Amino acid sequence: MYKKSSMRTKIIIFIITSIIAIGSILYNMKGDLKFNAALEKKKQAVADKNSVIKASNEKQIEADKAKELEENKIKAKEKALDDQWQSGYDVYNLKKDKQSNPECIKIMNDIIAKDDKYYKAYTLKGIAQCYTSSGLYEEGMKNLNKALELKPDYGYGRYNKALALELYAKYGDAIIAYKSALEVEPYIWSYYGIASIYGRQGDAKNCVYYLNFAIKQEPETIKTLARDKNEHDFDNVRKSKEFIDATK
Repeated sequence: MYKKSSMRTKIIIFIITSIIAIGSILYNMKGDLKFNAALEKKKQAVADKNSVIKASNEKQIEADKAKELEENKIKAKEKALDDQWQSGYDVYNLKKDKQSNPECIKIMNDIIAKDDKYYKAYTLKGIAQCYTSSGLYEEGMKNLNKALELKPDYGYGRYNKALALELYAKYGDAIIAYKSALEVEPYIWSYYGIASIYGRQGDAKNCVYYLNFAIKQEPETIKTLARDKNEHDFDNVRKSKEFIDATK
């Protein structure tokens, strides 16, 4: 009887122990499954994030390439216009003293047709018109003003407006315009322009005052030009001590 009871107890203990062991195994398996599932989910999240980052980077690279391509196109267009403007400027410098600038004006018109915001073309067209004939003065001034509407601080534009006013003996306005040009750029010919106007008026003191600024930039060029007997702008001050001392 005791042996049967002992055997039964052993069997019961074995069964209970087995159940506990199996339960523990199942529990651990369930935990492992959850862990693996969480790990896979985390890996997938990382993969998805990397995929999004990669796609974003590829999109940014494409956008940067497109931007660079557009910028290169703009630069190429600007260079082409600058080169064309330079050719017109060369023509203007060759022909302005002869008051014949139709070729320069034609080149500027072509530039404006390509880009109506290219302010430098309006300036050169305007001053070329003013040199060409008195009949084109009003139209020339409109173009000079148009350039300054597009770029108010364009020093060469302000200078040419002053030069146009000087060409048509509007001396008071020309001096104001030359000084306006000097506010944005210490251009040698703006100083020279003011000096030449005071020279015509016989004002040796102011003439030499502004002439000296030009002389400081290019001494030999300015002195040689001012001393030239054909430079009639200084006829009324040529014999003054101030002028002689400044140009010797």
